[in-house]
Amino acid sequence: MQNLRKKVEEYFAQFGIPKKAFKHFEFLERGSSIWLVSKDLKKVEGFNIQTFGLRILHTTKWGLKPTSFALQFFAPYIKKRICSVNERELLDLIKGKPLEKSMEAGYVALKFRGKIIGCALSDGKMIRSQLPKLLMQIFTELLETTDKI
Repeated sequence: MQNLRKKVEEYFAQFGIPKKAFKHFEFLERGSSIWLVSKDLKKVEGFNIQTFGLRILHTTKWGLKPTSFALQFFAPYIKKRICSVNERELLDLIKGKPLEKSMEAGYVALKFRGKIIGCALSDGKMIRSQLPKLLMQIFTELLETTDKI
């Protein structure tokens, strides 16, 4: 358990998230995913619970990948590996178009209008969206509605 805590804390340190952000949480590893769970969570007897908590990381062929929801949850702490985008850039990313941005390779926190909205992947020269389909659909609808107002 301590090795898992260290692994999570070291991973998120690259985003500037301090260890103290995790002090009220425990971590569970299930398959290729790591889940964030409240230390106060009480186990319910008599139920076959497969997963609970917030999925924060999962293993891909490129290594650990943060979930968009984890980056949103820890947004107040994120100070590094941020890629800010404007409306046009966000729409292009959502449409699957890579965005030309020079930054450190690896996963980055995508920021729009001052808010961390999710995850993107940088190869050092280009950014590609790693946003879940549902979030992309919501952002598309919101941006299209905003244009009509």
